[in-house]
Amino acid sequence: MGLSLNKTPEPGIKNVKIKVHNTSKEDLNIAVVEIKYFDKEGKFIQGETLQTGKIGAGKSATLKIPSSKNAEKISYKVSLISGDNVYLMGR
Repeated sequence: MGLSLNKTPEPGIKNVKIKVHNTSKEDLNIAVVEIKYFDKEGKFIQGETLQTGKIGAGKSATLKIPSSKNAEKISYKVSLISGDNVYLMGR
Protein backbone atom coordinates (compact mmCIF):
# COMPACT_ATOMS: atom_id res chain seq x y z
CA MET A 1 0.00 0.00 0.00
CA GLY A 2 1.48 3.34 -0.97
CA LEU A 3 0.38 6.92 -0.27
CA SER A 4 1.27 10.23 -1.85
CA LEU A 5 0.15 13.73 -0.90
CA ASN A 6 -0.55 16.81 -3.02
CA LYS A 7 -0.45 19.93 -0.74
CA THR A 8 -0.32 23.49 -2.05
CA PRO A 9 1.75 26.11 -0.15
CA GLU A 10 -1.38 28.19 0.63
CA PRO A 11 -2.51 28.80 4.24
CA GLY A 12 -4.93 26.27 5.62
CA ILE A 13 -5.70 22.88 4.14
CA LYS A 14 -7.64 23.00 0.89
CA ASN A 15 -7.65 21.21 -2.45
CA VAL A 16 -5.47 18.40 -1.04
CA LYS A 17 -5.70 14.88 -2.42
CA ILE A 18 -4.16 11.63 -1.25
CA LYS A 19 -3.46 8.90 -3.75
CA VAL A 20 -3.79 5.38 -2.31
CA HIS A 21 -1.91 2.83 -4.41
CA ASN A 22 -2.53 -0.90 -4.02
CA THR A 23 0.93 -2.45 -4.43
CA SER A 24 -0.32 -5.98 -3.70
CA LYS A 25 -1.40 -8.72 -6.11
CA GLU A 26 -4.81 -8.82 -4.44
CA ASP A 27 -7.82 -6.64 -5.22
CA LEU A 28 -8.97 -4.55 -2.25
CA ASN A 29 -12.61 -3.94 -1.37
CA ILE A 30 -11.77 -1.00 0.89
CA ALA A 31 -8.88 1.02 2.27
CA VAL A 32 -9.43 3.29 5.28
CA VAL A 33 -7.21 6.37 5.74
CA GLU A 34 -7.05 8.36 8.98
CA ILE A 35 -6.30 12.08 8.66
CA LYS A 36 -5.19 14.30 11.56
CA TYR A 37 -5.18 18.09 11.29
CA PHE A 38 -2.73 20.27 13.26
CA ASP A 39 -2.33 24.03 13.72
CA LYS A 40 0.95 25.86 13.01
CA GLU A 41 2.23 25.06 16.54
CA GLY A 42 1.60 21.36 15.97
CA LYS A 43 -1.47 21.16 18.23
CA PHE A 44 -4.05 18.58 17.17
CA ILE A 45 -7.25 20.22 15.86
CA GLN A 46 -9.44 17.42 14.50
CA GLY A 47 -9.45 14.03 12.82
CA GLU A 48 -11.22 12.58 9.79
CA THR A 49 -11.63 9.03 8.53
CA LEU A 50 -11.88 8.50 4.78
CA GLN A 51 -12.37 5.34 2.78
CA THR A 52 -11.89 4.23 -0.79
CA GLY A 53 -14.04 1.94 -2.84
CA LYS A 54 -12.54 -1.07 -4.57
CA ILE A 55 -8.91 -0.78 -5.69
CA GLY A 56 -7.68 -3.39 -8.13
CA ALA A 57 -4.26 -5.02 -7.78
CA GLY A 58 -1.63 -2.52 -8.91
CA LYS A 59 -4.24 0.26 -9.24
CA SER A 60 -4.81 3.52 -7.34
CA ALA A 61 -7.64 5.55 -5.84
CA THR A 62 -7.56 9.27 -5.04
CA LEU A 63 -9.23 10.72 -1.93
CA LYS A 64 -9.99 14.42 -1.51
CA ILE A 65 -9.08 15.68 1.97
CA PRO A 66 -11.79 17.86 3.56
CA SER A 67 -10.67 21.50 3.79
CA SER A 68 -9.73 23.18 7.08
CA LYS A 69 -9.14 26.93 7.45
CA ASN A 70 -7.38 26.53 10.80
CA ALA A 71 -5.04 23.64 10.01
CA GLU A 72 -1.51 24.14 8.69
CA LYS A 73 -0.34 20.51 8.69
CA ILE A 74 -1.84 17.07 8.36
CA SER A 75 -0.69 13.56 9.05
CA TYR A 76 -2.22 10.51 7.45
CA LYS A 77 -2.00 6.73 7.58
CA VAL A 78 -3.77 3.71 6.20
CA SER A 79 -5.54 2.14 9.16
CA LEU A 80 -7.29 -0.75 7.40
CA ILE A 81 -7.24 -2.63 4.12
CA SER A 82 -9.64 -5.39 3.25
CA GLY A 83 -10.18 -7.64 0.27
CA ASP A 84 -11.53 -11.11 -0.39
CA ASN A 85 -8.18 -12.69 0.58
CA VAL A 86 -6.62 -10.02 2.78
CA TYR A 87 -7.54 -8.13 5.97
CA LEU A 88 -5.02 -5.88 7.69
CA MET A 89 -5.68 -3.40 10.48
CA GLY A 90 -3.10 -0.84 11.61
CA ARG A 91 -2.55 0.49 15.08
